[in-house]
Parts: sequence; structure tokens; C-alpha cells
Amino acid sequence: MKRFYILILIMSMALTVSAGQMNDPSFSPAYNAFCTKVETTNMNVEAVKAEADRGYACAQFMMGILFLSGAGVEVDQVRGAKYIIVAADSGLPDAQVLTALLYADGQGVAVNYDKTEKYLRMAVDQNFAPAKPLLQKFLEAKAKSQAENRAARQRAEAERARIWRRENNVDAWGDPR
Repeated sequence: MKRFYILILIMSMALTVSAGQMNDPSFSPAYNAFCTKVETTNMNVEAVKAEADRGYACAQFMMGILFLSGAGVEVDQVRGAKYIIVAADSGLPDAQVLTALLYADGQGVAVNYDKTEKYLRMAVDQNFAPAKPLLQKFLEAKAKSQAENRAARQRAEAERARIWRRENNVDAWGDPR
């Protein structure tokens, strides 16, 4: 499980770097400032938690990652998800993407595809490049699933009708056999 979140974080960062946004000063300045603060001051988990408790979205995101991965703290998926959701609701696009993935996978929260779509759309609305292909894949999978569900319902209804006709000894037009 720890590898899953680290992989997601690495994928998000890789997509961001490949989009050329990480070196762009307009890209998530709060996130960049927080990372710089962590690197320059050697912040520990307690200091990050203190920043998160003061409402700093980047610190909340970082605490969520720490709780999900167990880096420096005991693994607590529910607590990690709560921190990340708060950061996402504060407008941090990295957190919005991870929140969408948490809702899609049911890690620390109940599976909720509507919220998955909501958080991906929030990140896309901020022009966060890594969210666009994820939203596209999600919408494609959702459409495919809906089509498969429709086809399954139609097959089930046809089978129920066939069984009813056989039990009631009538043909497809309702005439007695």
C-alpha cells in the first residue's frame, strides 16, 4: 500500500515535470514555497503537523502523504485521507488529484466515483496538467461501464421475459402456444 501512494506521488511529479510546470514560478507557488521551507529549515513531522493545523494547505497535503505512506508516522489511511481532502478543498491541485484517486480506490474513504470526478474536474479547472489525462481516462471508463451496465440490464430483462413466456406458455407476441 505504501508503494501505491509513493508511486502516485512520483507519477504526479513526473507528469508535472514533463509538462514543464515544476520550474514555472506560477505553478503552485505555495507548494514550492513550502517545499523550500522544508528543505531549508529541516522541518520534522511535528513542525509539518503544526503548519497543517494552522491551515496551510501544502502542509496538510504533506501530512496526508506522511500518514498514507507511514513516513515518520504510523500508517493511518483515514487520517491521511482527511488531511489530503482538506488540502484539496483549499484548492491545492496535487491534493485534488490524490483525493480523486483515494475516492476511486476507497483508501481511507468510501468509494465514491462522483467525488472522484468532482476532484479531478477541480484540478483540471485549475489547468493542472496531470489531472487532464486522468479525468479523460476516468470518463472513458465511466462511459464504458455505463454501456456495459445497460447491455447487462437489457440481457437480464430479455432473459426474464423469455422465462416468463416459457412458464406462461406463450410465444414472443403473447399468443398461447
